[in-house]
Amino acid sequence: MKPNHLRPNHLSTARGAAGRALSSLATALLVLAGAGWLSAFEEGGGPTSNHGAFSAGGGGGDDETVGTLPSHDGRDLLDLSRFRRIRSPSVWIQGPVDEVMSSALAARGDRRAFVQPMPDGELRLVFPGAIEVAFDRTLVQETNLRFGIAVPSHATVLRDMASWNGQELPWEYVYELPISQFGAAGLLDASPIVAGVQSTAGRARVSISATGTLIVLNQRH
Repeated sequence: MKPNHLRPNHLSTARGAAGRALSSLATALLVLAGAGWLSAFEEGGGPTSNHGAFSAGGGGGDDETVGTLPSHDGRDLLDLSRFRRIRSPSVWIQGPVDEVMSSALAARGDRRAFVQPMPDGELRLVFPGAIEVAFDRTLVQETNLRFGIAVPSHATVLRDMASWNGQELPWEYVYELPISQFGAAGLLDASPIVAGVQSTAGRARVSISATGTLIVLNQRH
C-alpha cells in the first residue's frame, strides 16, 4: 500500500484541540502503569539472537485496555492496552511521552497499541497487528522519536534484514530503524526503509517512508 493512500484531513490541526486531552491521557497511562511495571528489551549479540526481545514484567499476562488515543476530529485513533505480551515480531515507536502521544495523526488497520513505560520518563507504543500509521514528520524529526522492531523474548530470530533504495543496511538497524536521521536528510522521500524479521514466533515486514509532512509506517505479518 502506497503512503499517499493514507490522507487524513486537516493534519495541520492535529495537535491543536486534542493537545490537552493527549497530555492528560499520557499522564494517566503512566500512573496506571505504576513504577514497578517496566518492560525490558533484552540485548542480544547478533542477528540470530533474541536482540530486541520483548517481555512484560509484573502485572501478569492479561491485557488491560486503558483508553483510546483520539484524533483531531474526535474519533478513536488507537486502542491502548497494557500488560500484553507480543506474540510475533512487532514495530514500535519510542520517545518523550507527550511527543509520542501527539505524533500519530491517522491510522488504518489493526489499531491496537501496547503501552510500555520506559526509563527516563519515555513511552514506547508497540503495534502488534497489521497497521498503517501516519506520523507528524516535523515532530518525529525534531524530537528524534525512535522506531524499531521487537521480538518476543521466547523466540529465536531466524532471519532479519533492513534495506534502503536497494542497499542493505547493518543488521542492528532492524531493531532500531534510523527513521529520524534518514527523514531529516530527505532520504525517505526518495525510497522507504524496508525491514523484516522472521522468527520462531512469526514474522513482520515493515516499510517506513516520508511523503510531504508525514512519516508513514506500514506493518504486515
